[in-house]
Amino acid sequence: MHSIINPSKLFLLVILLTSFSLFSCEDSSEVESPILIFLTPEATQIEANSGDKVFITVKASTNSGSILTLNIASIDDQYGIRNVLDSTFNNSSINYRLEYNVPAYEDSTQSLLVFTLTNQNNQVSEIAKRILVNRGETFVREASGINIYSTSSSRPNAFSLTQLKPGFSTDSTTFESDIVDNTLEENETLSREWVSNTGISFVKFDGFNYSSANSQSIRNAFENGVQLSKISNIRDSDIYLIGRNGNALGAIQIIAVTDPEGVQEDKYTFSVKVITD
Repeated sequence: MHSIINPSKLFLLVILLTSFSLFSCEDSSEVESPILIFLTPEATQIEANSGDKVFITVKASTNSGSILTLNIASIDDQYGIRNVLDSTFNNSSINYRLEYNVPAYEDSTQSLLVFTLTNQNNQVSEIAKRILVNRGETFVREASGINIYSTSSSRPNAFSLTQLKPGFSTDSTTFESDIVDNTLEENETLSREWVSNTGISFVKFDGFNYSSANSQSIRNAFENGVQLSKISNIRDSDIYLIGRNGNALGAIQIIAVTDPEGVQEDKYTFSVKVITD
């Protein structure tokens, strides 16, 4: 036995959800609903990442008949209406634990999970839960005030995106030199060039909004830019998108490039946001 959600009813459901009126199984009238539904967790909305597992327990009972059919559908702008579950239980009450794998969504997507219970007399009750997926800034890690120094100095000349810290490009066993200063040894002038020992590509994008950057805006900017294996003439306030094999990994904002006399204080100071989802 399969239940089908009527599209017009779903449209009405979305309107009702906007006003937060559908998240309770309690009937405001004096007539008791023939099917009672309770969801755990009880919160009207859940925050999650793409790829996360969301667990929701559905408890339901009917005072009419001894069969319940549970249909669960997902509704969102990216995938439209998708069926998650359609199952019939030969019982007047159920206690079902849903393990929902959150699909790959764009940042800040809202998805609705609609739970529809039907008994053998075709009486229906519905309830829904909102899932907020990939809420922008929560899916990038950020580090600020990072310094990497001239390769001619005795100080860290490279940066690891995985560890989010500086290190030495000569330490190939314990450190991934994703970004490396390209100054030749014993050269007292900072090269203002970066290369990579791990196949990182760079895209210069000075118009990029670094302060509000999230994973989607970083991906869009990187994929639409010219990807280079080396960047030159690095200056204060420059912004670079970084990635590997065509896949965006993060964004860098140069705070300052310092090149005083000597080599020990020749350095780049920058902030970085790294995609984590």
